[in-house]
Amino acid sequence: MPRWERQRTSPVPRVSFVEWRKRWLVAVGMMLVALFSASCGSDQIGTPAADFTLELATEGTFALSEQTKPVLVVFWAEW
Repeated sequence: MPRWERQRTSPVPRVSFVEWRKRWLVAVGMMLVALFSASCGSDQIGTPAADFTLELATEGTFALSEQTKPVLVVFWAEW
């Protein structure tokens, strides 16, 4: 069979234009989020957090300045 009569097969499946556009928009969006999130707050990295004190539900208080290990503060709200 001559070369020009053979069907071309691609190792990558073909996708429609709409699907390609969706993938492209998602990729560009992810790059923009990564770009802007990397630049936000970068001047505060390495600086100590402001000190605060909380009353615990049990007895006692929690003061950030008294902690010797890193502290992860999670703000959670259920509406």
